[in-house]
Amino acid sequence: MMTKQIHQAFWSKSVEGLSLQAPLVIQEGTSIKSCISAMQDRNIGCAVILNEKGALSGIFTEHDVMNKFVGTDLSGDSPIKQIMSTNVLHLEPEATVADAVDLFGEHHFRHVIVARKRLDIVGLLSIRVLTTFIAENLPKDILNLPPQTDAVSQEAGGA
Repeated sequence: MMTKQIHQAFWSKSVEGLSLQAPLVIQEGTSIKSCISAMQDRNIGCAVILNEKGALSGIFTEHDVMNKFVGTDLSGDSPIKQIMSTNVLHLEPEATVADAVDLFGEHHFRHVIVARKRLDIVGLLSIRVLTTFIAENLPKDILNLPPQTDAVSQEAGGA
């Protein structure tokens, strides 16, 4: 019974309590080239884009670089607003670890913005931080220690 309560408390923990990254914040008029350069300088996989009012208006990711910029005729001097992702989903700081897992799983994100009502950006949650947090807190559920040598997969692995 105690284990069930511990698991419920774990999955109900708010994402605000996780190791959130300080986001790279860029204005939507910033050039694509400048945004990519800033991402490289910070060694970060995305930039949070704000509009002129300071509200969240988009996110620009490595995926956007590869799929919307590389190989196109678009100039690096064009504003980031032209190719950023605008349908930005975010988590409120009070969202739970379970909510984060659901969001990452459903949309295959690598980063999720944590913000209050799209105005007050609290931080950036990466899939790496989330999976590390889960593995460190639920090791018996994640790891097979000691190995079960008699365990056999029911499906072929690989391809």
